[in-house]
Amino acid sequence: IYALDDPGSGRVIYTADTNLLYNEITDCPLWEWLGQSGDQLPNVLSFGRYLCNGLGNNLGNYPSLTYAGDNLPPQYINDPAALAADYDAVIYCTLAASSDAELQTIVDYVLDHGGGLYLASEYWGFINQGDLDAVNTIATPLGAEFQATNLDWGQANGDIAFECFAPAQ
Repeated sequence: IYALDDPGSGRVIYTADTNLLYNEITDCPLWEWLGQSGDQLPNVLSFGRYLCNGLGNNLGNYPSLTYAGDNLPPQYINDPAALAADYDAVIYCTLAASSDAELQTIVDYVLDHGGGLYLASEYWGFINQGDLDAVNTIATPLGAEFQATNLDWGQANGDIAFECFAPAQ
C-alpha cells in the first residue's frame, strides 16, 4: 500500500510496508518531490520504530539521513518551524510510544511549514493497535487513515518497481 499526497503546504508519502523505504531512489524524483528540494536529494530526519534506521530496507545507505531513534529530538517538539529549517523531510515509522506532542509537531510541520513526510506503518501483526492509533494521529489530520485490513494477497515477492510520474503542472 503506497500513496502520494500534498496536504496543506507539505507533501506526504504513505506506506504500510517499511521494506519500501529507500526503494524509490531511482531515476524518478520521488524524494526530491517529497522534500520540495528541486533536483537535490532532501535532508531527512527519521525517527520511530527501529526500521527507520535502515534495518531491512537499505535506508541507512541514504546519503543525508539522520536517525534520531524512537523519538523526535526534543528541540523540535512543539517547534515545527525549527524542524522545517533543518530538514526537508521526515520519516516516521509508527511507534505507539510516540507522544501526542511529537505527532502534532509532525502534522504542523507538513500542513503549516511545507515539510515532507514519509509516513510509514507496517503489516498488521507486526504493529499493534497502539501503533495504528499513533500513525492515525498524524494521518487523519492530513486526510488519510490507516486501517487494520487483511488484503489476502496470496504469494508476493517484494519486488516493486517505481515508475516515474509526470511533473506537476
